[in-house]
Amino acid sequence: MASPNRPARLNRTLLLVVAIVLLTAAAFTLLTGSGVLDLVPADQALTPKSLSPPSWVAYVTVVVAVVVGLLALRWLLAQTQRRARTGTGRD
Repeated sequence: MASPNRPARLNRTLLLVVAIVLLTAAAFTLLTGSGVLDLVPADQALTPKSLSPPSWVAYVTVVVAVVVGLLALRWLLAQTQRRARTGTGRD
């Protein structure tokens, strides 16, 4: 009689919640950026010029996003490899 793998179920549930939040944020960003959601007029600045970040911030953001994406891909590939069951731990 096998007991349910509760940590794996929690892991999958949390990953699903994070994925839904990220997809919602991406859809909101795309809809706002394309003009479908007209929350801010196109000619209005979101921040004053004095608060503009330095030019290197965009490059660092891209590098961090690529590294996080590659780590996520590595994790996904690691999930595809199955191992044999080791038993219940009782002798």
